[in-house]
Amino acid sequence: MNRIFFIRVILLFTLSGCLLVDNSEKHEGYKTRMDISEKVSSEEEKNVGQKERGVVPQIPNQTSNDCSRAERKYEVIDGELLLGTEKVIGIDISSFKDINCSYYVMDKNGVYYLKKIYNKTDKNFFEAQKIENIDIKTLSIFNEYGDIAKDKNHMYQEGVIIEDADPNTFEEITPEDGYRYWKDKNHVFFMFHEDSGFLSVSIKKVKNADPSTFISIGGGYWKDKDRVYTSLIKFNHRLYVRGIKEVKNADPKTFEYVGNTMSDHGIAKDKNSYYRDGIKEDNIEFCGLIIHDNISASISISGKKEASYSAPVIDVKSLDCLHNLYYFFRDKNSVYIKEGGMLYIMKNIRPEDITEEKNSSAMLKRLDSLEREPMYGCSTKESEEDYSECIFNFAKSRKNSDICYFFRSEKDISKCLNFSGNHNAEKKYQQGLLLLQQKKFSDAEKVFSEIVEKYPEHQKAPKALNEVKKLMKKEQ
Repeated sequence: MNRIFFIRVILLFTLSGCLLVDNSEKHEGYKTRMDISEKVSSEEEKNVGQKERGVVPQIPNQTSNDCSRAERKYEVIDGELLLGTEKVIGIDISSFKDINCSYYVMDKNGVYYLKKIYNKTDKNFFEAQKIENIDIKTLSIFNEYGDIAKDKNHMYQEGVIIEDADPNTFEEITPEDGYRYWKDKNHVFFMFHEDSGFLSVSIKKVKNADPSTFISIGGGYWKDKDRVYTSLIKFNHRLYVRGIKEVKNADPKTFEYVGNTMSDHGIAKDKNSYYRDGIKEDNIEFCGLIIHDNISASISISGKKEASYSAPVIDVKSLDCLHNLYYFFRDKNSVYIKEGGMLYIMKNIRPEDITEEKNSSAMLKRLDSLEREPMYGCSTKESEEDYSECIFNFAKSRKNSDICYFFRSEKDISKCLNFSGNHNAEKKYQQGLLLLQQKKFSDAEKVFSEIVEKYPEHQKAPKALNEVKKLMKKEQ
């Protein structure tokens, strides 16, 4: 009995020892990921001979991360190193260690960046690209994504040195509009994308940008004390480039982004001009208006630039769009709405009374509740008959047949055009006569031909056209 008990005790201790050894080996296995929080003293002494022994030196002053996420999980399966589900090549698997779950890794031979290679004919994979002369003792991962790193000498993006970047003052800025950029004490940096089938990304300096005053102003625009910048999107054959470029001749002191919706995204202005995507436009559609060279405005039907009439009452210099979708706006004098092709002035409210956030539901609710009166045009709340009569008289009084397009029916539009068109035709006819007197027969022929085509009811134009043709034949 005692002998059996003694044998059982021996077996129990033996089994416990095996379990302890097994657990110890498993615990050691977890150290294939670098414990970066570990402080290493006498680093140079520890590194001596480690390369020959296949031991990777530790990196001090960093924090260990959880690498459980599938896209950053490194594991060895069937003798191959995998990152997620994709193979990693070009690294010694037996001494491999990742750095803070990033795309920067190490083995006994050095530090690498894992560059993803897109293969059209086979599976994608990661290639370990060695980073020469990187300082291991001061190496750290800069961002959560894991593509930017730093040491005491340089900043690295995908393992490549970011030119002229100062690692001591380098920082990332992420404005509300989502267009991130970087700056240090000397420069501003921006992400440039180049795609000719395979995407290439690099962080580059923005030429002449001042880091101390460089800010995002929304809508893909930035400015500093001297210049204005906008998003660069360029296509050159198969090459697609995205980055940042300077807006030529823009005034940084008065430059502001004024667009708020998809229809007017990219619209900005300064004291001199309006811009779309960084390009000056002399006649730009904005907030239901057509702005002419930042001097005057016209009212137009959406999608019909030809149907417009001037609205000199609007002070374009102080124009401020309050709601880009419902076309509420103000200037220094009044608050307006452009509705149904007509301009209304909002009653019992001053421009400075509006404090709600632009394009907000609170602002829309307040403005929509106010009484309004037609300033140019006719009220859409009138009966069909009264509205048609008003449009007809409005076109007649302003001698502008374009206003006829604000009619609701094709019949009324045709009637209005036939009537008010005589004003435009007569004006053109006088221009043709002047050209005829100046013996500019070719130009006169074009004018009279246009009148005959567009305004067949004009009685003098056909005779004038025949006369010009006779004179042109004589000249020949």
